[in-house]
Amino acid sequence: MVNQKVPLLKNEDELSKCIELLKIKRQEIHEKILKEEESKERMQKELSLLSEKLQDVCDSINRKYQTRLEYDKTIKETSAAYSKIRESAKSLLHILKREESQLGDKIYTVANDEDIKSLRELRTMHK
Repeated sequence: MVNQKVPLLKNEDELSKCIELLKIKRQEIHEKILKEEESKERMQKELSLLSEKLQDVCDSINRKYQTRLEYDKTIKETSAAYSKIRESAKSLLHILKREESQLGDKIYTVANDEDIKSLRELRTMHK
């Protein structure tokens, strides 16, 4: 009986050591899990902050797109109005030249030599 107890004690001691080793390994894994969970929580917070920043940037870009569209519309309308003004000015200048020519012809036909001379002097003074 005594002989049977010795191997049993030896096995029991080995079993106890194995259990302790398993507990140590379990604790190591548990600590790794805790570290990774902390890391996961930190990353989730960072991700949340980055998501908010991304949303802010997207909103800013959309506002800038809208502003750019408003600029495009204003430029287009202003360019069209400016073209109309240039055409009107060109037409007005043409009409004025024609009227000046016609009025000049009328003046010379009814004016005497002295009047013509005075008109020429006035023209040269204003140039």
